[in-house]
Amino acid sequence: MRLLRCERGVAAVEFAIVSVVLMMLIIGGIDMGRTFYVKNQLSFLADQAARQMLMDPDVTDATLQADLAAQFSAGDTSLLSVAVTAQTVSGIDFRVIQIDYPMALFVPFLSFSTLALNVDRRVPVG
Repeated sequence: MRLLRCERGVAAVEFAIVSVVLMMLIIGGIDMGRTFYVKNQLSFLADQAARQMLMDPDVTDATLQADLAAQFSAGDTSLLSVAVTAQTVSGIDFRVIQIDYPMALFVPFLSFSTLALNVDRRVPVG
């Protein structure tokens, strides 16, 4: 009977239960911040590439890809995928730059382990 009324260690058990949820929230917040940072960096790189295509219409796709990979500092550059394609919309020719990056998340127990981030810009040719 004395063992049932004993409340020693209750705070430790409550903390163990609550700390799991608290840690998941903290790690989720960190992941969200990292995702916004990487997405912002990708958007900046796409804007830089669009600006470079406007300033120098003869810039090659390989030069653009190399410049973007050199400027990317938010993650692993080997995972960065840069594609430059041509597109015609309503009779107007465009060069389209598409940047993709698979971002690995820290939050455990999610159904997906990576988040596909992508950004594209369309620049008129001529």
